[in-house]
Amino acid sequence: MNTYLEKIQPLIKQYSEEALFDDDAIVRSFAFFGAQLQHFETGVKAEKLLRLFRQARLHQAITLFDQRKPEALAIFDRPAWSKLHAYLDKPGILATYHVGSYRLLGRWLMQQAIPFVLLISEVVAKQKGFQSYLRANGSQGFRLPPILLAEDPYVVRKMCNYIKQGYYVLVYTDGGRGLAVRRDLNNAASIPFFAVNLLVPRGIPMLAKLAACPIYPVIVPRTKAYLPKLITHNPIYVAKDTDRFEGVDSVLHQLFGILQLTLKQADHLHQWEHWLSGQPNGRYPRNRAWKIKEGNAYRYFPYRSRNQCYILCAETMMSYRIGEGLYRDFVNMLKYLYI
Repeated sequence: MNTYLEKIQPLIKQYSEEALFDDDAIVRSFAFFGAQLQHFETGVKAEKLLRLFRQARLHQAITLFDQRKPEALAIFDRPAWSKLHAYLDKPGILATYHVGSYRLLGRWLMQQAIPFVLLISEVVAKQKGFQSYLRANGSQGFRLPPILLAEDPYVVRKMCNYIKQGYYVLVYTDGGRGLAVRRDLNNAASIPFFAVNLLVPRGIPMLAKLAACPIYPVIVPRTKAYLPKLITHNPIYVAKDTDRFEGVDSVLHQLFGILQLTLKQADHLHQWEHWLSGQPNGRYPRNRAWKIKEGNAYRYFPYRSRNQCYILCAETMMSYRIGEGLYRDFVNMLKYLYI
């Protein structure tokens, strides 16, 4: 097997036949995937959730393939990369999203020896998957970029200095978008996203304003044939004299509008990695009066966390603690309803 599509065929076969709901980790992923899709009211019918969930897990596996295999960078044609070269007119913020083969952007920047720094959270920096990503690229001879942590109190100053030195800053616009994230409202904006609002940090547009640099929105969803598609949007500029909040928040509206527009396309909906993870908005104590009903299985999703069992409510994204027996009843109901 020589071509990219030939090499991912085993993954396609594996995830199309994967046994679901026998593994607590998969049950938990399905809980947040299903609950969040229904919470955001994306119009996904219950009977479609399993198919979308399978596709989401497959795309996540292909993303891991893309970050390890050298041939993944060759699947874009030269005009696509040439277009990106021309698009990145001058140093600024390369704003991307956790959609499709999003890690190809960082690999391409390394391959092309384009100077950039990567902004991530401390949580991501410690993850085994991210460490594996660095090792894989290092073993392929790429020069790894400097890493900046979002929690660093001097991170904005450091990013501005890097931009002045001719570096790009690669950021994930949707990073840390857990539903339970609580932030200082002075540093975050409430941005409409599907049928709800997200609290979004103002860091990206504030950095663009301070550094007087453009924001380059780039997204890499996959086609029906599982091939990554490079999509660039018009660069965004933040005027220095813009109102501290109003102008900055309008940029966040544009950035999350790009994400929503992409996900509203049927082929791309399941490709947002954040559907598969998340944290509840809060947890209620155990309610011994809960009873298993076929109707509430479409509204409540079981999961296990730290040896405790919960059900997650799609309407509120709140969790309710339940006993082991009821957890198993809900899991068996999932098998009955979705398989």
